Amino acid sequence: MNRESQSKLKFDRRLRGRPGWVSEQELETELEGLEDVSENVADEESQEAERSREPEPSPPDQPLNKLV
Repeated sequence: MNRESQSKLKFDRRLRGRPGWVSEQELETELEGLEDVSENVADEESQEAERSREPEPSPPDQPLNKLV
C-alpha cells in the first residue's frame, strides 16, 4: 500500500481501533481540522415539507407478477 492510500485510510473510523494505527494526538489534530458543516443538517420541519411536496408514486398499470 502506498503512502497516499494509507493516509486516506488512516482516519477511517472502521480502522480507529487498530493498535498503533493512529495516535490520540493525531486523531485530535485531524478532528480539529475538519470544517463545521452543522448548518447542512435539515430540521424535522423542512423534512416534512419536502415529503409533502413529493408526489405519491402511482401504482403500476399491470401487476409485476402474472400468475399463469
